[in-house]
Amino acid sequence: MQIEDRLTKKNKELLSVKADFLSTISHELRTPLTSIKAFTQLLLSDPNGNLKSRVEYLNIINSEVDRLTALINNLDDLTMMETGKEDEEKDISSR
Repeated sequence: MQIEDRLTKKNKELLSVKADFLSTISHELRTPLTSIKAFTQLLLSDPNGNLKSRVEYLNIINSEVDRLTALINNLDDLTMMETGKEDEEKDISSR
C-alpha cells in the first residue's frame, strides 16, 4: 500500500505543477495580447494622430508580437522535448 500511496501523492503533485504551469503560461500569453489590443485600439481611434506616437505604438506592438512568438516557440520546444519528437526531428533534418 505504501507504494500506491506514494504514487498517488506524486501524481497529485504533478497535476498541481501542471496546473500552475498552465496558469503561468496563460498569464504570460495574455499580457502581450492586452498590450497589442490596447495600442491597436489607440491607433484605430485616431488614424490621423501624431506620427511620433503612432510609430511608438507600432514599435510596442512589434515588440509584444516578438515576445509572443518567443513564448510560443518555447512552448513548442517544451512540447517536442516532452514527447521525444526533438530527437526524431533532428534525425530527419540531418538526413
